[in-house]
Amino acid sequence: IELSIINEYGAEYGDEYQSVKNMFTGIRDTDYCLTYAGYYDLTPSNDFKVSGQLPRKEVRIGDFSETVSGVYLFKDIKTYTLDAVDPFSITLISKATTPIQSDKTLSVIPNNNGDAWIGTASGLAFYFRESNDIATISSGELSTAVIRCMTLDKNGLMYVGTNSGTLYVSYDHINFSTVTMPGISITGDITDLAVDSNNFLWVATQNMGLFRINISTSSSSSSSSSSSSSSGLNTDVVVYDVSVGMPSYAVSRIMIDNTDTVWAGTDNGLVRIFKNTVKVFNTANGLPSPRINDIAVINNGLRYIATSAGLVKMTGTVMETLEIKHEQWNGNIKSVAWKAPNILLVGSLSNLFQIVVDDSVYTPFVYPPSSYTTESSSYDDLRTYYIIGIEDRKSVV
Repeated sequence: IELSIINEYGAEYGDEYQSVKNMFTGIRDTDYCLTYAGYYDLTPSNDFKVSGQLPRKEVRIGDFSETVSGVYLFKDIKTYTLDAVDPFSITLISKATTPIQSDKTLSVIPNNNGDAWIGTASGLAFYFRESNDIATISSGELSTAVIRCMTLDKNGLMYVGTNSGTLYVSYDHINFSTVTMPGISITGDITDLAVDSNNFLWVATQNMGLFRINISTSSSSSSSSSSSSSSGLNTDVVVYDVSVGMPSYAVSRIMIDNTDTVWAGTDNGLVRIFKNTVKVFNTANGLPSPRINDIAVINNGLRYIATSAGLVKMTGTVMETLEIKHEQWNGNIKSVAWKAPNILLVGSLSNLFQIVVDDSVYTPFVYPPSSYTTESSSYDDLRTYYIIGIEDRKSVV
């Protein structure tokens, strides 16, 4: 927690203080704000802005070593949170509102402007929020392919996986080429992609388990061809399947925490891979169902698991199935995402839930399909669900 001087009369932004003592000397009628992050100008002519972009001065509580003695009185302390927004706005992106190829969306990568890469059942597209327009990627077969997943690595390379088992890479996000793995041909869907701190690419598949690809060295620095030719990347592949302890060949989701621990969801349990050691969690460990649909990693010790029979809070290795008290809550959880500091976004069949987390208290707000579309009053079936993509501060898709 930090204490910030919001508006100091007689001083300019950018002034520096050599000590806490000097900072408080001669200050009168000063407004303060006690917050976790974000410092805002609270002058009468300026409304409170939830942007965190304004210049500020701050002092951290705890270091008064240069102050021999003194008494400081703080009053009227208020708390403002970054996510104190109710409700989140929902905008429909569909064939009815944009020239998108298909209403069936399988993956998204949003940015902090509200734009997004959108993988559909009929190709890859880029959505421009400001103009509400769509640009279709025509490189290779990406204008018609079923795009199952996408990710960006630490160098900005973009990877795209399709339902035909083809993995694409792009240096400029316009021209894409295929990634080949010597002696390996992926059959069926590539279901998810993730990159760890070593810039290794993890590839989840429907029929062949999990692949870790070392693509940190490349024999070509760019891709100028608009065709789907080979990328020329040098690939070093490690395979994780049932032969090394995986409970299934069908991997639905990959998430990686800050220790490079890989969490993989399968149709037969949750998998943890750390330093090449495979550990499986299933119903014997407290999961309500072995079918894992999604994973949200909060930190190295906490994660939320979406299963076909409930939402699970996993602290360390301890499982707790959450009881969300809402009449529209359904235990078949298809997707889950965390928005700092305390918001869970959960796809419960056709309903999108915004859950405010306060210690062990979960307060749900629901957004049914009627909140954003008149095309159908309900999508409650096992085939339709939300895919949630999140950018850290602004955008939710």
